[in-house]
Order: sequence, then C-alpha cells, then structure tokens
Amino acid sequence: MTDPATTAVTTLLATTDQPGLGNTLRIVLLASIVGVALLAWLLLRGYGGNADEARDAREARDAREAGEAREAGDAQDAEGAGRDGDSATGAEKRADDANA
Repeated sequence: MTDPATTAVTTLLATTDQPGLGNTLRIVLLASIVGVALLAWLLLRGYGGNADEARDAREARDAREAGEAREAGDAQDAEGAGRDGDSATGAEKRADDANA
C-alpha cells in the first residue's frame, strides 16, 4: 500500500512534465488568491477596533471648535458692549428688529 502523500507528489511530478501553460496558470491562480487576501486585509483593516478612537477624536475636535466659537462670540459681545453699551448679541438684535 502506498502513502497518499507519495501518491500526491508523484501525480504532481507527472503533471509537470506535460507541455502547456499548467505551471503558469498555477502561479497566476496562487498569486490571485494571495492578492485577494491582501486586498481584503487592506480594505477591511480600518473597520476594526478604531471606531472608539475615531469617535473620541471627533468629539474632542467638536468640543474644541465649539469652545473656539464660544470664545469668538464672547469677544464680539465684549466689543459690541464697549461701543454702544448694549450687551445683546447680533442675533438678539435682529430678532428684536424683526418683532418691532
């Protein structure tokens, strides 16, 4: 009785002696499979585990932008109050003008 591994190796060696594109097609098929695996890894690597870090970074950026906008609004309010003595914001002034 022969060993299955020996039979498989003998069969592979027998097919390599045949003329044609057999070896080339095997290499292309193997390279394609490896390429698909690498492409899947490349595309899917951004979807795992980083969602929490991305959300935290987005929240920090939004909080920083809100703080900067608030500081800019406070500076504008201070400038407006210094000129005419009125501390109402521009939006409040427009709302008052619209209601009058």
